[in-house]
Amino acid sequence: MTTELEIEGDEPPLPVNVRTRLFSIGHNALANALRHSSADKVKVRLQFSDDAVRLTVNDDGVGLPEDYESRGQGFNNMRRDAELIGGNLQVESTDHDTTVTCTVTAEAASPPATLHD
Repeated sequence: MTTELEIEGDEPPLPVNVRTRLFSIGHNALANALRHSSADKVKVRLQFSDDAVRLTVNDDGVGLPEDYESRGQGFNNMRRDAELIGGNLQVESTDHDTTVTCTVTAEAASPPATLHD
């Protein structure tokens, strides 16, 4: 399986929990593609904009079974990780590809304000 990484925009300072949860989501999506999709290619895209941070993992594999959410913990873990950082997780699948997208608004991804005396 070949993997392509695309990064768009300049990475803003992100809190550690946002970075960690996005890494976990990407890891789970890549692991699922490797284990289950029979894909030849996986594309990981990380987009930074003024409005949001978006992580997309797309594979050209066989797609997901209809009951994929009831199998294992991978997608449940990805949804939980997205919720914990104020993000939204979308999963789209056909019989020839699967796309997992996590979007976190800039407001949710902003580091906490610090107090200065």
